[in-house]
Amino acid sequence: MEYITVYETFRESEANILANIFKDHGIRYRKLEPRPKEVVPIGYELQVFREDRDRALVLIRENGFLGRRLATTDESPTGKFWIYLFVGLLIVIIVGVVVSLQLE
Repeated sequence: MEYITVYETFRESEANILANIFKDHGIRYRKLEPRPKEVVPIGYELQVFREDRDRALVLIRENGFLGRRLATTDESPTGKFWIYLFVGLLIVIIVGVVVSLQLE
């Protein structure tokens, strides 16, 4: 039996939640803890048996994790933050220009 990584995260809470979901659904898994002395820390890894991979990926998506680390290439929450910040600043600039033009 061979383990394969289906999810990676730096958040211990995410790893624990997914581990419990896998356990509840009878998926054989293991959670690898981060190794502090690595040059590039990986964080927590959830691995499942190759036979359980498809079921695990379905559970990841169904429970809102979207498999954004390995299963898919969905946008990260940090990326969304920058988009919202850019749009917000753009709105402030446009409002400032409109107000300054009306004052003249």
